[in-house]
Amino acid sequence: YKIIYDTTTLPINPHSGNWAAWLGGLNDEDSYIMQEVLVANGSTQLSFYGWLQSHEDLCEYDFTYVDIADKTYIMEHCEATETHSWEHFLIPIEEFAGQQISIRFRTVTDTSNFSNFFLDDVSFVDTLVEPLSGPIQLQLATSDHTPSEHPKTGQIVLEEQKR
Repeated sequence: YKIIYDTTTLPINPHSGNWAAWLGGLNDEDSYIMQEVLVANGSTQLSFYGWLQSHEDLCEYDFTYVDIADKTYIMEHCEATETHSWEHFLIPIEEFAGQQISIRFRTVTDTSNFSNFFLDDVSFVDTLVEPLSGPIQLQLATSDHTPSEHPKTGQIVLEEQKR
């Protein structure tokens, strides 16, 4: 089925324009959108807007993975991590400047209480954005840090997963 929808089909408005990607939305789903890209010299961050929705009361069943080359970031989906609107995310990528890499956004849901991840406006940023300016800075965690160990503060929970 489709991943990219226009405003007539999406249950929310895109962050900008008339189109956005919709991952999840069904039970027992594994959906992704992926592209090979050349990271321009001087690019320091991957920037994107995401909207997390979930019917899960516990944060251990539905996930969105952001794969960048050999690194994976994990977002847990549950009622405590819902964003209720578009949020700006940033992931450092300066180590990949000048390289061709694969970027994949993937959402996996379990057999009940599905979750949604909406994605829009993916781009590279060539300057560092200060953490106090609003975007959620996605930091790498140690490899022994698991999603269930994160405090449930209502913030987006991410960690690096070694592949």
